[in-house]
Amino acid sequence: MLLSVVLLFVGAVLFVNGIWLIGQARAATVATPVPASVGGFVFLFAFTSLYVGINQFLDRGGHAFGWYCLFVAVTAVPAGIYTLSNTGGKTADVWLGLNWFAWAVLWFMFFMLLALDRPIARITGIVTVVVAIGTAWVLGFLVMIEKLSF
Repeated sequence: MLLSVVLLFVGAVLFVNGIWLIGQARAATVATPVPASVGGFVFLFAFTSLYVGINQFLDRGGHAFGWYCLFVAVTAVPAGIYTLSNTGGKTADVWLGLNWFAWAVLWFMFFMLLALDRPIARITGIVTVVVAIGTAWVLGFLVMIEKLSF
């Protein structure tokens, strides 16, 4: 039950941040990086959210956070491999394993956006919304209503 609530929360946070990024992309320029939230392995999300909060509170740019996102993207790939290799054939576990790869792509996009100042805020926002719905929101809901289990 707790996992489903956490997944719903992650999905909601990603969804809202994706919508925010799409709106920011309209006003963003390459010279103005857009801070973003993306966020054992649960600590990757927790620290991502903490890092975003600290950046916003201190009014820092997202450059250093972008480099952290590269670390998380690289870490998410073996997390996906590990999860998929230990599924036992359970649909929810397979879904979760595939989610790690989607999250790796998303965190890599945040790295390119924030650390490398690539002008991809709009597409990153769109991908964030899609990933939020597909990896966390739907999975969390299905676990909550007991249509899937781990």
